Amino acid sequence: MSVKKKVAIVFGGVSTEHDVSVVSASSIAKSIDRKKFDAIYIAIDKQGRWFAGPGAFDLLRKKSTKNVEQIALSMNPAKKGFISLGKKHKFIPIDVVFPVLHGPMGEDGTIQGMLELV
Repeated sequence: MSVKKKVAIVFGGVSTEHDVSVVSASSIAKSIDRKKFDAIYIAIDKQGRWFAGPGAFDLLRKKSTKNVEQIALSMNPAKKGFISLGKKHKFIPIDVVFPVLHGPMGEDGTIQGMLELV
């Protein structure tokens, strides 16, 4: 039995193509092979704040904050993933990031460069 890869699907963002990114990520979420991957949904709102959780799509579509928590990227190379900014500072490990960001600050390599640095 193989271990499933934890893939962070990052979408939304601060560009004018924010809404297109949400639609693209939604399509990926419906199509991802759940036998091989555990999807972790990472929503970036229009102000640039990052959130994780099963309510990530609702956060960006309906402004609902249910089932999400604000997160930050771990800067520790030994701990690849995200850290919850809530009271417990829970660590969310990931194996790979799937950026689904469109427009500036997304398709231009900004996010990929940031991820490479950490």
